Amino acid sequence: MERYYRNLVIIAVVICLGIIVLNTSLKKEIIILDDHQTYHVKTFKTDMTKMFDAHGITLASADKVIPSLETRLESGLEIQIVRSFPVTIAIGEELKLYHTTLLKVGDILKEANISLGSLDKVYPSVDQLLKGDRKIELVKVEKKMIEHIESVAYNVEMRRTEHLKSGNAEEKNAGSFGEALEQVEVLIENGREVSRQVKEWSYKRQAVDGQVLKGKEKFLVLSDGTPYRYLKVLDMVASAYDLSYASCGKYPDHPQYGITYSGTKARPGVVAVDPRAIKLKSKLYVESLDRMQDYGFSSAEDIGGAIKSNRIDLFVSDNAQAMRYGIRSVRVYVLEDTFDETLMVGYSK
Repeated sequence: MERYYRNLVIIAVVICLGIIVLNTSLKKEIIILDDHQTYHVKTFKTDMTKMFDAHGITLASADKVIPSLETRLESGLEIQIVRSFPVTIAIGEELKLYHTTLLKVGDILKEANISLGSLDKVYPSVDQLLKGDRKIELVKVEKKMIEHIESVAYNVEMRRTEHLKSGNAEEKNAGSFGEALEQVEVLIENGREVSRQVKEWSYKRQAVDGQVLKGKEKFLVLSDGTPYRYLKVLDMVASAYDLSYASCGKYPDHPQYGITYSGTKARPGVVAVDPRAIKLKSKLYVESLDRMQDYGFSSAEDIGGAIKSNRIDLFVSDNAQAMRYGIRSVRVYVLEDTFDETLMVGYSK
């Protein structure tokens, strides 16, 4: 009997030693790097997700685990958890909150399934890394061409004659309006139109100029009483332009930026004309026919793709003022007398 109990004790000891050895062989030591924290975990589990649950480690849907969650746990395995962070993606007035572990702007947009068109703008650029407020601004840019039929006003030439009394006028030829077809490029950013630029301009029907005879009207007399002799006077349609890309089609680094067709520098008082209507380098006085103040003394030094027939384009140095000017009726005096160029101030005064 004593021998029997001794054998039982030996068997129990062997079993305990076997359990200890088995536990030691099955227990795994895992290193977890979670952002700035390091965990040394001992576990019997082989499934990574269950091991995380057992140790209270939670993952957000956008967090990344290296190696993947499907990796079988083995002793000595090093696991890295890359925590996601929120990024605000602004497309116009629409704001989207997106969670990611990436830093490069282009990679984030690709991961978020946001495609970019060839004209789209991104701030910061796609090659930059996110900093600061972690915000990406996306401007969706679209260009489209539209056709526009515009009425073309006719020129009315005022011609002096000795056959009429001073101050009297007589219509010699009645003018008639024409029509022009414009191919207009429209620039749209985030669904809003930001600019229009005439790319092609062609007559559908030519305007017929009129002619009015005036008796001995040889002088343009300004409000200060100063008289200036003129060769002819034209009623014209005026617009305004400036040095923005939408107006001149050039950026500041272009070698011809700010240079007129005549080779001079664009400045207040310079106007663009159709050379068939007004010769280049002509000295002019532009009188407003509405409540707008006169543009005043001017020099015809520039041309433009859409400046045909009775159209005239007035240089304005301020972009906002040029955009507000719109289309206006003016009377243009082609002067015979010269004037001091310091009088050329346009709308800068």
